Amino acid sequence: MAPWSSGLPAGIPVAVLGRLPSHADRVRFATLPWLALPDGTFFSFPGSSAFRFPGAARYHGSCDDWLVFELGDDEDGGGYLLLNPFSGDTTRLPSLSCVRHVAAREPYGRVTLGIADDERAPSETTLRKMVMCPRQVVVAIVGDQRRGKIAVCRPGADCWLISAHDPWKEFRDIAFYDGKVFAVDDRGRLNARAVREYTCTGEPMVSVAGAAQRCHMPSTWYLVESGGRLLMVHRVLWSDATTEFTVSKADLTSSRWVDVPSVGGDTALFVGRWSSVALCVSRYAMPGNRIHFLDDDAFSRHFGGYPFSGYPSSQYGLKAQEDIDPREIRVTNGPMR
Repeated sequence: MAPWSSGLPAGIPVAVLGRLPSHADRVRFATLPWLALPDGTFFSFPGSSAFRFPGAARYHGSCDDWLVFELGDDEDGGGYLLLNPFSGDTTRLPSLSCVRHVAAREPYGRVTLGIADDERAPSETTLRKMVMCPRQVVVAIVGDQRRGKIAVCRPGADCWLISAHDPWKEFRDIAFYDGKVFAVDDRGRLNARAVREYTCTGEPMVSVAGAAQRCHMPSTWYLVESGGRLLMVHRVLWSDATTEFTVSKADLTSSRWVDVPSVGGDTALFVGRWSSVALCVSRYAMPGNRIHFLDDDAFSRHFGGYPFSGYPSSQYGLKAQEDIDPREIRVTNGPMR
């Protein structure tokens, strides 16, 4: 699941750069951030004309260079299709109608008819967020807008793997950082999950974890890796419909969240329910120390009819704040139970 540029023949990037004597042109040859709309329209930053990719319309979500499409049951068994709109590459992920619940003492697990067979499962379940990990492992949050579980698979696999004993939690985001998958819930609780393989089958697995304080206003959380740090972006929607953000970094040594008043004068964070990334924006003549966010359905569980279509994009400027005592976090590492 490498970036599209990795498919270029060796020497092509060097040949292109060799024909760009201007430093400005060389900078423009670098990877650009893109905003993709559900109708297949793409925009690059800091501003450009719209680019149309008709094949990218009506996508379900995104991950790195991939757009995720949900297939109907009548479309070759359902599941999810991953499409790279730039290279045209595709790969498949299994349907949630086939889930293997892995028990602690039963590494082969059991295959059920679907995730809904779990009596604790939400009535409607879908793929909410996914990340790509090394060794072709996909880790995802599956569930509804409120509760979810961590599921793993490999592209082309027949089913998802889910812990039979892992409870349904209010997960808000996941990110791959420092060799582990980190998940944050609606209380700001961070769960560290090691990605491993069953020695007998070679199938991927993750460990479990977590605990913290609840925010009383409607809020959500995003995890972003930036400059070797794991950042947690907390987004609060106040009663007057204004949005406020705070940023913290994870100190895994002391198990504490430390407030970050600035993400850097040349860095901007792009956060969304499906994808979050930190980029150096000085090369694009864009202001740094900003948070760009999508007005997606992050708060639909709080407000009925909260708009999802359109995906308008906004930005939030971080201001210098007084230092305050870092908040405690609990990061737990443990085996799958």
